[in-house]
Amino acid sequence: MSRIPKSLKLPHQILKNPEGSLHEVYSQARDLLAIQSVIRKFVPANVYVASIHNETLHLITSSAATATQITYRQRNIIAATRRYGVQFEVNKLKVSVRPEDPELKLPSREPIPPSVENAQLLATMAKYIEDGALRKALINLSKRGK
Repeated sequence: MSRIPKSLKLPHQILKNPEGSLHEVYSQARDLLAIQSVIRKFVPANVYVASIHNETLHLITSSAATATQITYRQRNIIAATRRYGVQFEVNKLKVSVRPEDPELKLPSREPIPPSVENAQLLATMAKYIEDGALRKALINLSKRGK
């Protein structure tokens, strides 16, 4: 096994270097995750911390009902962030609802091949197409006819 050159640093060395820019990003991400865990004690749903800017904590949830719960518990959540020693000063909450993407459903059956007559029409039409890629695709489709 080959040795790692001394000029290369391991990821934990880069992230823990207090003079590096990645250290600041890493520590902010850790703080946001800590805030998220505090908030999830009050709102037992999918709530994510998006950002903190100008003493406003921006939260994202996938449900309007959860957003309403957060709004009603706003004072408790702000007090909890202060009580648990969060490094950021939070005075307001902003809640956004972002619905989850629906699952992509794959076709439940195999595609129906063209009939023999339609396959012949596709092959005939392909002869008059100038675009080479389209012509080739039409010829391949015509070969699938039954």
